[in-house]
Amino acid sequence: MQKKMKRLTSNFIICFCVTIFFYGCARCHDTYLGSFNITSSEHSLIPYTAQSKLIFINNSGDSTTYILDSISSEYLTHPLRQEDNSECATTYEHEVFGVDFKDPTKSKYLEVALDHYPSPSSLMFVVTLRFSPKDSIQDFLKLQFPQGDSIPGTYYLSLQIGLREFHNVHEFVGNVKKASVIDYIEYVYYTKSQGIVGFKSHSGKLWYLAN
Repeated sequence: MQKKMKRLTSNFIICFCVTIFFYGCARCHDTYLGSFNITSSEHSLIPYTAQSKLIFINNSGDSTTYILDSISSEYLTHPLRQEDNSECATTYEHEVFGVDFKDPTKSKYLEVALDHYPSPSSLMFVVTLRFSPKDSIQDFLKLQFPQGDSIPGTYYLSLQIGLREFHNVHEFVGNVKKASVIDYIEYVYYTKSQGIVGFKSHSGKLWYLAN
């Protein structure tokens, strides 16, 4: 009887280990979520061309110029972050489209980019700014919204920015604030037809598109 119980216990342990093994194999099959492309209407959210040049004037009369440095579009294979810390690989291919501006001294930097995030399927709208040589490059904001040609944010049919009035303006509030940056950008004003038409720093300094 004792030998029979030992045999049953051994069989149970073996079955349990085999079940765990096959369960682990089953749940660790790699997953491919597919390829996510930026549509033509989404591309139009960034209206800049190779000839784009941005001249901003602030409320003290100073000006700064950004000249388009590059337009890029590339496809990347990217792993999706696993919430359960498992070893299973979940990957997807996605298009990243962006435009980069630099001032003539290359000490200031501005980028607007589009990217995709697959779960849930959505578009990432990213603005990165460096508006002072003393600043480190900082992400101003990353907006995630359903795919399409709409942009979230506070919307104005018309808005006076500095000495100019702009129409169909989206106001973005930055979501990256660094203690090391003395006067970071707090608001960006954007239109689908012109791109960035103004921005405002934490100290209240306002810049508006002059050209």
